[in-house]
Order: sequence, then structure tokens, then C-alpha cells
Amino acid sequence: MFSLLIGLLILRLVLFGVSWLVLGVHFWLLPNVMSDELPVVEAFKPLYSLDKDAKKPDILSRLVALGGAGMVFWALYRTGPDGASVRQATQRAHDDLLEFFNLAAPKQLSANQTGTAGGESATPGGFATGESSVPNE
Repeated sequence: MFSLLIGLLILRLVLFGVSWLVLGVHFWLLPNVMSDELPVVEAFKPLYSLDKDAKKPDILSRLVALGGAGMVFWALYRTGPDGASVRQATQRAHDDLLEFFNLAAPKQLSANQTGTAGGESATPGGFATGESSVPNE
């Protein structure tokens, strides 16, 4: 639910930025969605708000804002990780979680993890069964 709200807020911001840069108008999708004074049902009314009476920004300020946004996007693109390193880090994190919670498959467990103290054998979940693998003497 939280990610839906964040996604909605990002969508609102993008739509406002594009309408302001291209047309010079103030367009808001769900303008009351963040209002604390309205009930939940009324927060989704009206669906949009278009303020044509607001003072239109001059073309120079819109171009400066576009250039600034372009520089931010370029910097994010240049400093972002490549796809292979993201996949590798995600796989490492996944494997670490499986190992931490003892959920790794038996073939993935290393030799020192499968051996247990006191002659107990390990189950596929990594839990000791209490059975002795050493014959009684």
C-alpha cells in the first residue's frame, strides 16, 4: 500500500513537471490526495486540477528547469550500476538470506554445514534429527 502511494506521488510529480515544461500550465492529478483536512473519500475528488489562470512561466525559466532536470538524469545514468553487478548483488543477498534461515537445499550447503555435532544427522531444512549415524558399541 505504501509503494502504491509513493508511485502515485511520483506519477503526479512527473505529470506536473511535463505539463509545466511543455505547456506552462499547472496540472495536478488528484490535487487533494495529500490533504490532511479532507476525509479519505473526498481526497480523491476532483480527479485532476488544471490552473490556467496562474501566471505562466517564461520560456527561459522552463528551459533552465529542463536543463537542470537533464543534468540530474544524466548524472544518475552515469553513476548507476550496470545490470550484471545488480544481478550479482541480488543473487548474493538471496543466497545469504537462505543460508541465514537454513533454507538452502542440501546440495547447496557446504560440507561444514551438513556435519552436526554429537553424531546427529541434518535434515534438508538444516535441523538436527537427533539420530546417531555412529553404530552403537
